[in-house]
Amino acid sequence: AIPVPQETTLPSLFSYLGAINTAFEKQNTRLLLALDEYENIDVKLGDATFSPDLLPTIRESIQSHRNITWLFSGSNEVTRLKNADWSSYLISARTIEVPLFTPEETTQLLTDPCKHSDLFKDAPEKRPLFPQDFWGTVAGASGITAIQHHSGGWPHLVQLIAETVVDEINRTSGRQVTESLFTDCLDKVIVKGQTVFHQLVCGECESDAELAYLCGFQQSDTQPPPKDPAVRRSLLRRTIVVEQDGVWHLRVPLMRKWLRERA
Repeated sequence: AIPVPQETTLPSLFSYLGAINTAFEKQNTRLLLALDEYENIDVKLGDATFSPDLLPTIRESIQSHRNITWLFSGSNEVTRLKNADWSSYLISARTIEVPLFTPEETTQLLTDPCKHSDLFKDAPEKRPLFPQDFWGTVAGASGITAIQHHSGGWPHLVQLIAETVVDEINRTSGRQVTESLFTDCLDKVIVKGQTVFHQLVCGECESDAELAYLCGFQQSDTQPPPKDPAVRRSLLRRTIVVEQDGVWHLRVPLMRKWLRERA
């Protein structure tokens, strides 16, 4: 065991990581340090809660501790963070963009959610499965297709709809998703997901003009593309809108429903 340093300083942290790296080199194994919503680090750097030496320390660890991998997860690119020159410190870091779910990925999640889990590696017959028939038919298509449509493939929203549907099936002792049950669940989803909808639609806006444009979908299904180039770039980067026949509409029908009923 490697003793945890008593001092809460960056040099002691670096030394601790060095000791871990040395031990892992001998064991031929690796450590993953994952920081979710890493944008909060930038906020703390801006208000001087964190030392400006934090990013140089992380950079040196990335370069020196080869058995430690740093992972920064968030919804903003480093180039958009304002309180430190993140790009210069993480210049050697690789950017991986996690795309929206494809219909095939949504189908796998909703029918064979533990397919890649090691828990069932030795007993695949015990792996929990949901037959496609369980998801029923909605508006003439499979329930899975309906979930993909209403969520736009947004991973969190796919799971939120599915979770709400399964909870309602269990509550009513049902055996299959019905169209009326699915519709009721969409009403529940925009309530349960109030925080995430607010963040995805409003919280990530870069300007009042961008927020005003999105609020325009409260009255109309489509809008002309925004005239402000900055608003246009931001909305496209966020993959929140799509263009069709010269007009824009929200990619995720549930976001439009939330805007109209809950925003």
